[in-house]
Amino acid sequence: MNKVALALTWFGWIVIVGGFIFGTYMARETHILESAFRSEFAKQLVGGPRSTVTFNFITAAIYWFAAGVSGVLLFGIAEIIKLLERISLELPRK
Repeated sequence: MNKVALALTWFGWIVIVGGFIFGTYMARETHILESAFRSEFAKQLVGGPRSTVTFNFITAAIYWFAAGVSGVLLFGIAEIIKLLERISLELPRK
C-alpha cells in the first residue's frame, strides 16, 4: 500500500473522530441563572447563582457534518492514489 494513501486514510479517521469530539465540546452551552430573590437573606438561604449546561444539537450537527464530509473526502483521495498506483504498476515499462 502506498504510504501517502495510508497517511491520508489515517488522517481522515483523525478528522472524523476529532470533529465528533470537538463538535460535542462546542455544542455545550453553560448558562448562569441569576437568583430571582431580591433580598440578601433569601439569596444566602437558597445559595449563589446556579448554572445549567445545555446541548445545542444544531451546532453539533454542523461540526459533525463538516468533519464527516472532510474525512470522507480524504478517504476518496486516498483511494484515488491507490488506484493510480495500481494503474502505474500495470503499465508496461519501456
